[in-house]
Amino acid sequence: MPTASINAEPCRTDPTPGGGSRIRSLHSLKRGDRIEARLQREVLYRGQVEETAPGLGTVWMRDESVDTRLALSQDDFTFWTT
Repeated sequence: MPTASINAEPCRTDPTPGGGSRIRSLHSLKRGDRIEARLQREVLYRGQVEETAPGLGTVWMRDESVDTRLALSQDDFTFWTT
């Protein structure tokens, strides 16, 4: 399964962070939730949650800009509601 490597380019849609609030616990996410994955203040990925593994700190999401499934870690990204 492909995992996301940290990409220096911002999100291909609008890289401006939306309002939203930071997701501190992956237990609060469910399939279909729309999220942003940010590196510092820049949005790198935006899309819908497909699966979560809170114990591993991992979210699988469908990136809306290129329709790709990504596995993202809380060690590398912060997650935000959109």
